[in-house]
Amino acid sequence: MSILRRFSLITALLSLSAMLAGCSPAAENSRHDEGKNHKLTVLHTNDNSGQFWRNDKGEWGMAARKTLIDSIREEVESEGGHVLLLSGGNINKGVPESDLQSGIPDILGMNLLGYDAMAIGSHEFDIPPNILKMQQELSSFPMLAANIFDSETGQPGFDSFKTFNFDGLSVAIVGITTPDTLRTGHPENTKGIDFIDPIRAGSVASNILRDEVDVLIALAHLGHFETNSGSLNSPGDIAFADKVKGYDLIVGGHSQSVLFEPIRQNGTWIVQAGSRGQYVGRADFELNNGELSLTGYQLIPVNHEGDEKIWPEAPEMLELLAPYKLDGELRLQQTIGISDKRLKGEADEVREDYTNLGNLIACAQQEMARADFAVVNAGSIKASLPEGNITYQDILSVQPDNNMIGLVEMKGFEVENYLRKIFLIPKGQSGFAQFAGVTFSLTEEEGLKIRIHNTDLREKANYRMAINTALAAGEDGYPKLIDHPGFINLKRTDADALWSYIEQNTPIQAASYDIDPVINQMAR
Repeated sequence: MSILRRFSLITALLSLSAMLAGCSPAAENSRHDEGKNHKLTVLHTNDNSGQFWRNDKGEWGMAARKTLIDSIREEVESEGGHVLLLSGGNINKGVPESDLQSGIPDILGMNLLGYDAMAIGSHEFDIPPNILKMQQELSSFPMLAANIFDSETGQPGFDSFKTFNFDGLSVAIVGITTPDTLRTGHPENTKGIDFIDPIRAGSVASNILRDEVDVLIALAHLGHFETNSGSLNSPGDIAFADKVKGYDLIVGGHSQSVLFEPIRQNGTWIVQAGSRGQYVGRADFELNNGELSLTGYQLIPVNHEGDEKIWPEAPEMLELLAPYKLDGELRLQQTIGISDKRLKGEADEVREDYTNLGNLIACAQQEMARADFAVVNAGSIKASLPEGNITYQDILSVQPDNNMIGLVEMKGFEVENYLRKIFLIPKGQSGFAQFAGVTFSLTEEEGLKIRIHNTDLREKANYRMAINTALAAGEDGYPKLIDHPGFINLKRTDADALWSYIEQNTPIQAASYDIDPVINQMAR
């Protein structure tokens, strides 16, 4: 770590400590007050990813969620309890109707649902800073992140925490965001930002707030990782609970984990509720004679296909969001780019040879992941793109499967072993690979030689590969990478990557993507 960056980190931590000390709740610690008896219900969602409307199967959606949440509020408050509604972050990027409207319908829907706080998620940096600022101004709830600071001034980028007082029951909520955002987010949107180690920032907040409140909650967009401590650059919620004392509850996000039972780790409860509003988590707590206990937990489905319980859609939410749904559908038909020729994506084309569309899609995923090269299987490409105008609807016809983009960092020798296996997948199969950033030299004298960006592989060098998560999990006979310590799911779809790339690089010159990655080709 450079001296300048170390100074920035120290400045940021001091800034956080001073801000928390100056703004900490005035109420004295009453956790050990034996006369206190309170009920608190924490409702939570995470990673909504633009799913403000029901899907094409009639599932999920904010209108049904409102009916569910309103019923719980009525029940809890009738029994003298209190309700907090929290989001673990990532309201942006996923559903095109929302993306095309800068997430405005999601914010308005959350306002009507009555969210009390939200963690800043990694995908909040997939949108330009001015759009995120607009979302903050539009929201009636705070967006929290205690570990994000301006790299020049050391000042907080967002509110660090929010306190609530319910008839003498004091609650503090601290926001934490994964530093992996710097690795996965758009670099233009994270310029001038420092992400402090979540454990250090969480510890500072806990040390100051713990003795001031009855309940301390981390709204942590870190991810739930059972097999390791997190990613290469960030802890997961289990590691956070292991190393940071004082939090009663971690409301998670980022990994989109469906935890039907809360995890107990080092005295802290950990919960997470999937994604896209599929579930509402409900954690019921009681504070009796200074002791806080979890009395019940449910992960409540929101109108899944085949559910016995179907929640009717709240009319006021439908009235609010219907115009945005219509506008989003109209925007799907608008032109996002132009191509001078047809981009070849039919099955008998992409499974039999390297095509301009196969290379274009690989380039799109490579750019989104900021990778050195990319691999795409032919089976993930379902149609061609037309000559002339290209709409988002065309993009969805090419890549309708919502495959997520993954990024894996490997040593050169690992890359060579992996690509040699991929290269052997024969033409005609779904697994036949399309590439960007990699070439293969095949000669009788040297055999197969692999180059990344026209440079020979170096065994001990680090390389970043973009690949969809289905292939990383072993689909189409690809070697598994999903458990590799250098793997991370970017939580962005292949369609989203293709849309962004075409929009930024239009007009598309098809000939620029007619690239054969195999030089001196021999019979395969």
